Amino acid sequence: MELVAVGLHGFRLFDQFEFKLPSSPGLYLLTGENRDHPKLGSNGCGKTSLWDAVCWALYGSTTQGLRGPELLGEGVRRMQVDLDIDSTLLTRQAGGSKQQLFLSAVEVDQPAVDKFVALTQEQFLTTVIVPQAQPLFAELKPVEQVGMLESLLNLQRWTMSYSKRAAALGQAQTLTISNLDGAISSVTAQLERFNTEELRISLANWDRKHAEGLKELNQ
Repeated sequence: MELVAVGLHGFRLFDQFEFKLPSSPGLYLLTGENRDHPKLGSNGCGKTSLWDAVCWALYGSTTQGLRGPELLGEGVRRMQVDLDIDSTLLTRQAGGSKQQLFLSAVEVDQPAVDKFVALTQEQFLTTVIVPQAQPLFAELKPVEQVGMLESLLNLQRWTMSYSKRAAALGQAQTLTISNLDGAISSVTAQLERFNTEELRISLANWDRKHAEGLKELNQ
């Protein structure tokens, strides 16, 4: 996903503004000029608001969780943010608390945008835009890092496949053990039913008959 441009209309301090991102790969520093209060340098010129607008357009809330009227510029009743993503125009509009969402001028719902972006807001705020007080990926606990990677790389299907395979093998082993237990129980029952006294008598009779046969041969 490549973000090409951001258009803001009535969003916070922006009346009408378009920001085009560099097309060449590299590391860029976003700065600005505070013309109302020059002594502040680039502070208060809207850098954070720009990324808040991107997050709001994608997910309906800013990096700090703001959603509605508090994002409207002064004297503005309706705001809009346009994102050019891979030559697809994503637009979110809001007047008060009501929001509308469009992909290529077709109204859609949030799940459609999530599918288009292929990132949940949590993933987006951990890997793309990291707001203040938001932990970096390296700062997450190991179990949280594993969960994030599984989600980002869609490893759940492999985990589910492995779990199903392991469950199937476990069931097969359980069935085998159960069959063996049954066989052992059957043999044990047969042995318990076997009369050892009868065996002793049978062996004695065989020995007697064997001895008589040898005696006849010797005669």
